[in-house]
Amino acid sequence: MRGGLGLRRWLCGGLLWGLCCGAGASLQLQGDRASLKVTEQTLVSVLELFEAYGVEVVLDPALEMERVSGNWQRIEVDRLVEQLAHPHDYVVGWRRLNTPLGALDQVSRIVIMGEGALDDEPVSRRKRRTLDVVQAEDGSHHIRGEILVGFEEGSTIAELKELLRAVNGTVLEVIDPPGLYRIRVSDEMSVEEALAKARLSRGVSEAEPNRAFSNDDLPVVSLSGTPSGVNLNLPAGERAIAVFDSGIDPVYQNLPFMLTAYNAIDPGAAVDDPTGHGTLVSMIAAGAVVPEGRPPNEESVRVLPVALFDANGWTSSEALFSAINYALDQGVRDFNWSFGTDDRIPFFEEAIHQAVDRGARIYISSGNEGAEGSVYPASSPLTISIGSEGPDGVAPWSNYGDDVDAYYPGKVYFNGKWYYGTSFSAPLAAYLNELRD
Repeated sequence: MRGGLGLRRWLCGGLLWGLCCGAGASLQLQGDRASLKVTEQTLVSVLELFEAYGVEVVLDPALEMERVSGNWQRIEVDRLVEQLAHPHDYVVGWRRLNTPLGALDQVSRIVIMGEGALDDEPVSRRKRRTLDVVQAEDGSHHIRGEILVGFEEGSTIAELKELLRAVNGTVLEVIDPPGLYRIRVSDEMSVEEALAKARLSRGVSEAEPNRAFSNDDLPVVSLSGTPSGVNLNLPAGERAIAVFDSGIDPVYQNLPFMLTAYNAIDPGAAVDDPTGHGTLVSMIAAGAVVPEGRPPNEESVRVLPVALFDANGWTSSEALFSAINYALDQGVRDFNWSFGTDDRIPFFEEAIHQAVDRGARIYISSGNEGAEGSVYPASSPLTISIGSEGPDGVAPWSNYGDDVDAYYPGKVYFNGKWYYGTSFSAPLAAYLNELRD
């Protein structure tokens, strides 16, 4: 498809709706229609608005683009991109999103290239994804402009579309199971307002923010650049454990017991480990590193490292739920998580329930506050809460209590340093697999 009507000519001739009076930019996408308000922004900035709706954007870096101003209301997406791209070549790609309630057609890709460049392999301008986290008035955190919605059994696609109109929203993803819709709402509507509208919409059973969680409390592990102290001579076992953590350092990704790492924040992107924590946890889960007080292992367990956190240390409900489904689809049934929250979250419970129904066993560290009671979701009866033990009983840093299922050593020597915490006890419990029903 070729670019047509020039943006500058449109602005001067007043063919549509004139200039936007406010500063900045805002975008709404609904099906094949878009509303865009923008004042003196670069094309790159405008296209980043589309990326927030899950659209892949490819822009020829050699192009020289003027700044964009305008106010488009309910214009066809193809027509809008045509005007933004002029006089350059462009392509708008679409996808059919099949959901439990029916199919939705949505824009999936925008390519803007110089003359004839569409015949070549384009260079994407897409950056590594990080989460846009905001703090609510109650102190909790969520992803800006996103809500998660569940529908009652027997609901219809008409009810979903009715909700999307109410919140000026677009479905970014369907997480099934447990049958949740991740919806991007209008930039001009707060998450709280969108949730209120969603909860009053026909067919909706529950709605929540796409909550965000930080791994700031996890210890940082120094990596030497070589896998020193790791037993590389263990014969490979048949079991596999999915380690949901900060990722894995590239030096360790080709070890014989490592499965291909998965980036839950940015699927398809490379995996690294900015904190080193996930690397050490993966080594323990594999049996290649042994906490103090345990004899060397004689066999390894395969590990699927899942980078659950972005470069800033944040993850989301959506990332966790989608990663669960990914690991289960790979045939993995044992999980290790090293994070938690003080709040019990209904959608978490439903996602864990669905995973357990599919055969998942989820080992989670109880927490390092030295307090009674596990953090959530280790406190859930559906998960296995693991605390730390030392020579004299429960370790002083470990959470304890009736909801802790077992205690294992949590002090480990790795790459010349000592580390301790329940996040190192849980992967040992997952490796040993002694808590089978």
